[in-house]
Amino acid sequence: MTAFAAASLAPLGLWATGLIWGAPGFAAAVVWLTALIELADRIRPDPAPDAPEGAEFPGSDALLAGLALGALALWPLAVLAVAGDGGQT
Repeated sequence: MTAFAAASLAPLGLWATGLIWGAPGFAAAVVWLTALIELADRIRPDPAPDAPEGAEFPGSDALLAGLALGALALWPLAVLAVAGDGGQT
């Protein structure tokens, strides 16, 4: 559970890095979300192969809330990155 949560939350930091320093952070987020997560899924077996139908992932609500709040917290940085400082000095 902890490893899954860390892997799920890592892109928030990479997106923040991309918003602050540009393309390398965004590229790292894309690599993380595609290649590394795919690799992790192939290496690690299904943790609950015989889970009953309709069973929920423990802590899923907290993880989703954390992802949503993190994404909302990055919006001001995203707007600043797109809009810039307006040419004011």
